[in-house]
Amino acid sequence: VHTELVRVPTVRDVHRERGIVVVSGHLAVIWRGGPDWIFFDFSEQSDLPWRGVEPLTDARGAAMYHGNLAMTRLRGGDLDRARGELEQAIALDPSWPEAWVNLGVVQRRSGDLAGAYLSYTRALDLDPSNSSALANLAWLHAHAGETAKRDRVLRAAASHREVTAYTLLSLARVELAQGHEREARRALRKARLARPGTPEVQEALAWWAHVEGDPARAERHARKAMRLRGPKPGPTKPRGGRL
Repeated sequence: VHTELVRVPTVRDVHRERGIVVVSGHLAVIWRGGPDWIFFDFSEQSDLPWRGVEPLTDARGAAMYHGNLAMTRLRGGDLDRARGELEQAIALDPSWPEAWVNLGVVQRRSGDLAGAYLSYTRALDLDPSNSSALANLAWLHAHAGETAKRDRVLRAAASHREVTAYTLLSLARVELAQGHEREARRALRKARLARPGTPEVQEALAWWAHVEGDPARAERHARKAMRLRGPKPGPTKPRGGRL
């Protein structure tokens, strides 16, 4: 049976894990065996929104496989193997922007800031609206003390549909620091709409309430952030025995 791999752009998850913003998409398989496409999926959801699916080449699918392995290595702290997997992904499909973005992340965490800059700009050559590449490039400008470039790139990232709430929170702080309260409020509102159930958003809302002089509202958001983060692990109980 001839099937095709497709990306489902309407299914997306964004979360922060060990300081890494992880953006996860969703893949499925279709069969064009008649007037209607037949979808094959292994998701637990039975009512996925299939509109706008994007067919992928075999090369892109193979590159994504190595990209997923790279992210597993990265989250485990194995930067060398993560880089090797991403280089394999790029060899399979050099036109995949996300592979270049992720390679830049690994390079930055390895201390290769010049290499990270080249990777992010390569991603933007392929996809000028790639908000992940823009957000990471903004970090490099901030690290170099180039605040004007950082602000310009952050605002460009925030203008795109797939911008993450974490980028919007960074922009809100930048705008407020420059006295742009209206723009800061807009960025914070977009972050809240994008990810209302994340502790970072609730912490930012608490921070904003303090700025506006509303301690009661700040306390409500702070408590909600604590609930979302869950209980902190306590000290391990010493075991019995002799030393």
